[in-house]
Amino acid sequence: MSAVRSLISLVLLTLAAITVLLGVTAQWLDRLARTPEPAQAIVEPVAKDPVVIEAVADEMVNLARQQLPSSVDSLPELRPQIEKLLGTAASRALADPGVDQAWRDSFDTTRTTLVADLDRYREDKSVTPTVWLDLEPFVDLGKAKLTEEAGPRLRPYLENLEWAADTRVPLGTPSAGQAQLASEALGLARVWVWFYVAAGVLALLGLVVGSRKGRWIAWILASMFGLVAVVAARVGLGMVDVASSSSIRTAVTGSVAEGLAASLLEWTALLPWLFAGAAALGVVGLAVAAMTDTRERRV
Repeated sequence: MSAVRSLISLVLLTLAAITVLLGVTAQWLDRLARTPEPAQAIVEPVAKDPVVIEAVADEMVNLARQQLPSSVDSLPELRPQIEKLLGTAASRALADPGVDQAWRDSFDTTRTTLVADLDRYREDKSVTPTVWLDLEPFVDLGKAKLTEEAGPRLRPYLENLEWAADTRVPLGTPSAGQAQLASEALGLARVWVWFYVAAGVLALLGLVVGSRKGRWIAWILASMFGLVAVVAARVGLGMVDVASSSSIRTAVTGSVAEGLAASLLEWTALLPWLFAGAAALGVVGLAVAAMTDTRERRV
């Protein structure tokens, strides 16, 4: 009977450890999706990635090149000069101190749009959300730099230049299954506090059900399970290294994926200590239970 109670206690306490892990992850995801600060922390290394900078500059030049008037072809050397100037202006815009705010504005737009689309997708699955990167904040900087760089000969061709009306760049469209999974995860993340409540209830039941020493052995084993799971997950997150390329899609998504892994690593930094402390508490509880048993036998 004592062994059965200890086994049930182990199951309940292990479920409590798993629920804690789910709660921590859900809280991180909800904070990432609903507040700007985590995304802004992620964007800082992205904004300094030279591959990303080059890819965004190339895309800015492409957006402007599409809108060049046909009059630039009136002289053979005019178009190459203007396209070279566009590249210079884009590079200077991305080196401007104001580019940090441009990145924050762009990512915040991407975050809020994607979260709103995924929230709608839970109710209406007719349109699969697309992840967009809005380059408008960078385009505004590019226009200013273009005006500064243009000489008297080229300025008349550029003064009325309108960059592409749609400055968004698609970073990817998930499959219906991926969109469904992401939308449901966002919905569950909103109730992250209930994961902690459930973990507390499961832990309490596990301690109540178990025998005097069996409950603490189960507590130690469940804590060690949580510790091993967290350490393994953190090692995996630390190994995230997404290959990048010169295309804006792969450059930005790769850098963001590494930023997300780093963000989750920082968020879970105290979890190993939490489970190690819980295991130590279990050792103390087991020692007290053993001493109590010894005293009772003597009596």
